[in-house]
Order: sequence, then C-alpha cells, then structure tokens
Amino acid sequence: MVVTRGPYAPALLHAWRAYAASKGTENECPALLPPSQLYCCFVLSDGGATDVEHFEFADATEVKALLLHTAMALGAAEEALQFEHRDLHWGNIIVARTPPGSSHTMDHMLRGVRVRADTAGLAVTIIDFTLSRSQDPRGGAPVAFCDLEQDPDIFAGPKKDVQSDTYRRMRKAVHRNWESFCPRTNALWLHYLTDILLTSKHFAATKEERGALRGFRERCAKVHMCAAEAAMDDLFDGMWEAAV
Repeated sequence: MVVTRGPYAPALLHAWRAYAASKGTENECPALLPPSQLYCCFVLSDGGATDVEHFEFADATEVKALLLHTAMALGAAEEALQFEHRDLHWGNIIVARTPPGSSHTMDHMLRGVRVRADTAGLAVTIIDFTLSRSQDPRGGAPVAFCDLEQDPDIFAGPKKDVQSDTYRRMRKAVHRNWESFCPRTNALWLHYLTDILLTSKHFAATKEERGALRGFRERCAKVHMCAAEAAMDDLFDGMWEAAV
C-alpha cells in the first residue's frame, strides 16, 4: 500500500468512465476531485469479474456458501480489528467460480478456532472499505472510521428499500456514534444480503431451502449480534468443521 497525491491518471479516469457507462455507478466521477487529492493505493489480486448483483447462482447451496464465507470473513475481521464494513451492498462482494479440480474448502479463523468451510466452488471477496470502521484491539492507534452523520443523505433513501433501511438500522444500532465498535452492523448487512438474494436473484431452491434462508434473514435482523454469531447459525450445519 502506498499514499500518493495528484490528479487522477487519465488512463484510470478513462477506465472509470467506461465502467460507469457499461454497468452504472452511484459514485462521483474522480475527475471532480482536486489536483491535490490524496489517495491510498492498494495492489490486489483479481477477486473475480462479477459482483453479487450480476452473478448467476445455480442453486441454494451456492447462495449459502456465499453467505457463510461472507459471515466468516466479517467475523474474523471483527475479532482481529474490531471491524465493521458498514456498506456491504451487493456491489461490494465479488464472486468467481474456482477452476475445475481446485479445492472446494477454505480455512477461516472463527473466534480463535481454525475452521474449514465448504465453498461450493465459489471464491468470495469483500471490497470497498470507504465507510468501514476498524481499530487495532491492542490500542495505540486511533479508530479508523467515517462519521456518517456528516452525510445525512445516506439515511434519506426510500422506505421499505432494504439497502436504505439498513443504513437507518445501522444508525440506530450505533446510536449515531460511528466511532464506537458495534459489530451488530455486520449482522444487519447479512440480513440485507440474504433479503436481496431471496427477492432479486433467481436460483434453484426447494421450498424448504427458501424457508431456511428466510429464517436466517430474520435471525440476522433480530437475533445475531455480530457476523461471527451469524456464521454459526443453523443454516450452515454441515458446511464447516474444525480444521485438523
């Protein structure tokens, strides 16, 4: 990671505009930023070409694998960095199918225990930490967070829209104190993700499988206090075990 300053590179600006024209975006064009703008630059591997919004899930098994690995990644970050994503809409999760013959399991740290989870052949990557909150639990470093009270429009979206409602639920959960650590917000985004998968994506599923997903959605909204709790939900029975 490096920090740099200056106008947005023309090649990157061209790529941004091409992406916005073909797929749309809610972000402001970087051409609007001042020439003295500071940037944090990360070099990352390709997490996959498709976000959840545009990925075609085959069946409920793949959907459960997506939810499980998202919950486990968030749960590990909660423990390691007191992390909350705070903006985990379906454009901020990238999904790719793993190559034929590759492992269909992945290890995670869940509450201090290494576990091995079924991926159903999917690689899941969480992106875009603009609104995220984190802090080294050992202390000595300030909290990294974004005070969303400075952007009240984020809470003004339409009612009964699950994404807009999730921002408002987060605000209530943190009591408008965005510096505080409230991993409940991660569970709220898992509620959002399950809802959007059930209502806006098409995949093969039995009545029982859809019922189980609806139950998980409800528990993320009302019961689970963090992503680590959600990862241990009954929905994922048989999908993970302690790694030997």
